[in-house]
Amino acid sequence: MKPKLKRRKLKSNFQKSSMDLVQITNNEKAEFRTWWHKKQNLICPLLKIEVPLNNVALDHKHKRKKDPVGPNGDGLIRGVVQLQANALEGKIINSFKRLGLDKFIELPALLRNIADYLENPPIPQKYIHPNEIKKEPVLSRQSFNQLVRLYHKKYPKRKELTYTYSRSKKHKPKPSQKLTKTLKQLYSEFNVKPKFYKG
Repeated sequence: MKPKLKRRKLKSNFQKSSMDLVQITNNEKAEFRTWWHKKQNLICPLLKIEVPLNNVALDHKHKRKKDPVGPNGDGLIRGVVQLQANALEGKIINSFKRLGLDKFIELPALLRNIADYLENPPIPQKYIHPNEIKKEPVLSRQSFNQLVRLYHKKYPKRKELTYTYSRSKKHKPKPSQKLTKTLKQLYSEFNVKPKFYKG
């Protein structure tokens, strides 16, 4: 059943619009959400799936304080949307504005372009990005030290084994020792299984 919504005298920012607007109060919000959720047949317009009432939000287009309600949908309710989908939609809009992309394109057009791009990328799908190259595992310092102790005990006069770290001006040195051919032979010789850092 459609909720009984009272016509109210609108604030000055409403009066700047010639649209026939209806102000929903906080007391009417829950009833309005329930009503429109049923009008949508319980379907979230973003996910296109049925969503229970306790997992939806009454979505609206946010506006700046100085802007009037109405033009371009500012301040107006758009629909009843699944909670997480509503949160994502808000983040997309905020990021779009924060990154300044609104200078080049309207958001709906960009989203359509993104969908087309993801489904039909312009580059033939056969080139692997350098970031996806399988990296060699890094030998754990603890495992290396175990090998060093066995090595020096058996070969006290041989050259000392040293563990390598990556060097960077911006970051602290990070373990970077790979399992070299020599180390692999030593682990095998001392019958020790090498261990690596995760990730």
